Amino acid sequence: KSVFPWLVLANPADAFRIYNLVMLDTAPVAGIDGLAQTLPVPPATALAITAGWLAAALAAGIALTKRIRP
Repeated sequence: KSVFPWLVLANPADAFRIYNLVMLDTAPVAGIDGLAQTLPVPPATALAITAGWLAAALAAGIALTKRIRP
């Protein structure tokens, strides 16, 4: 097993790109398309990882905003 697909999925931009490549049935694109076609997880996982990054950024923003005192 390779760790490379998991490292790519850890990047929110790449996770979103891979999700789109898997969901669009277009002509194969060299490079990351090969990885998108051989993911060790379902494509929805890539979208869930992207949503997780969004939720983490939102939670961090809320936590930091609550610390501000007028």
